[in-house]
Amino acid sequence: MVRLIINIVFLVILAVFIALNAPYKTSVNIFGFKVEDVSVVAVIIVTLVIGVVYSFFFYASNYLVKMRKQKLKARDQSSKELARELQGKEEDRKAAEAETDAGKADDRGTAAQKSRSGKGSGKLPSLLKNPLKRRS
Repeated sequence: MVRLIINIVFLVILAVFIALNAPYKTSVNIFGFKVEDVSVVAVIIVTLVIGVVYSFFFYASNYLVKMRKQKLKARDQSSKELARELQGKEEDRKAAEAETDAGKADDRGTAAQKSRSGKGSGKLPSLLKNPLKRRS
């Protein structure tokens, strides 16, 4: 922003020096429209204003593009962080399920050992072998 202001001030000073040293009249052709006997000072000031406006729009468009890129980068960064967090939670959930499944398998193993050793009810092993078969 500071560079833009310095450039504008420099162009104004340059235009003033040229305008003060050139009291001549000229003709100007703008897109096929010819204007006769126009002061050189007016041409210089109009050219300066057009250049400043053009440079301002150029600067503003560059600024907006940079801001948009920064927003997209920040959004991408936050989505990556959320993905990492979700992946960590998913891994924790799978680990908890694996521990639960391992605990259930241990419980089944101890129940089978108890029934084999004669402890507990005798109905459990026969039902596990063939659950559809009814005992009479």
